[in-house]
Amino acid sequence: MFDAAGPAPRHSPLMPDDGEPLRVLLTVHHDLVVGTGAAGSTLAIGEALERRGHRVEVVGLDLLASRRGPTIDALAFPHAVARHVRRRLGADDADVVDASTGDLAYLGARSARTARAALLTRSHGLEHLNAARRREGARRGETRLRWRYGLYHGGARLLEVRRSLRVADAVLALNDAEAGYLTAHLGVPPSRVHRTSELLRDLPVADPPATQRDVLVLTPVTWRKGADVAVRVLDTVLRTEPGATASWHGVDEPGALAARLGRDVVERVTIGGPFDTAALVSLLAGHRVLLFPSRAEGEGMTVLEALTVGTPVVAADVPGPRDLLAGGAGVLVPDGHVEGMATAVRALLADGARRRALAERGAARAAAYRTDPVVDELEATYRAVLAAKG
Repeated sequence: MFDAAGPAPRHSPLMPDDGEPLRVLLTVHHDLVVGTGAAGSTLAIGEALERRGHRVEVVGLDLLASRRGPTIDALAFPHAVARHVRRRLGADDADVVDASTGDLAYLGARSARTARAALLTRSHGLEHLNAARRREGARRGETRLRWRYGLYHGGARLLEVRRSLRVADAVLALNDAEAGYLTAHLGVPPSRVHRTSELLRDLPVADPPATQRDVLVLTPVTWRKGADVAVRVLDTVLRTEPGATASWHGVDEPGALAARLGRDVVERVTIGGPFDTAALVSLLAGHRVLLFPSRAEGEGMTVLEALTVGTPVVAADVPGPRDLLAGGAGVLVPDGHVEGMATAVRALLADGARRRALAERGAARAAAYRTDPVVDELEATYRAVLAAKG
């Protein structure tokens, strides 16, 4: 990473087909932890770019001089990023700034306009779509919004995202719904919207399991991830299929989850806590179907990992999974439709030929999300934005 390297020699103007190494600054609104969501994907992108000879700096919440808790840190981070980016731009020490949505909010229009570097803002799940789904959930009675929700996540944070979109030269969107919302509702010209993907990490090859369990859920017990829907789907499937089994991993409080499952089915559900990459592959390979009822996703990395391993997926029809599973790579069911998901799961458990067909189509789809094609497209986008700005 180049943060301590000092200013590099000034580059010649870059063109889209120029192979000259780039100086890339990546920012993400999270702690930098390998293998975790947006931060893990950002680190993986940085590593992939470095392997290609580019100079990369990745900054997260560690950029803050002091940590004062999640809320204060979230409020302070875009201001810290603005100062950091201005220093890089002032020293002509970056060709590309690739910042998560909201992080460029306080950079200033003049700094952005006069910068030689290309400024991009990247979605890890567009905040406006997530906020809209949460408010809809509150109206439906699925969840309750705290009074302070509208102050930050449903208020100030959305304004920061709008500011970032205004100053950025280009926007990286994860799915079709995001791209459409950016142009239709947030005023981003279609020419400035580019599609991208989170980076699919390389997964180890799992030994074929001696026996397979039936249904797998890999999610924390939260409303956004559809945990309440998953509980009802498992209850339904296990009651109508007396011999069926299920597993639920990634749970912080296994006892609390067990209490939510029916007494007549909980004995057939294995509940586990956090897991590493090796365990993830074994879990996916060891189950016939992945149930993914998440209500809001940027992409749905767990879905993508299941496709890679060859585990058929039944998912809620929401942006992200909708793009990944289109064309028969998996089964999509209306968001929150418990009986529809239970029916889809039971149908797959009863049809081995269809599971094999889904596994083949899913593996073909996942190949497009491997490191090389994703980074090829990202590099091309960087150079195209630089050329247009130059």
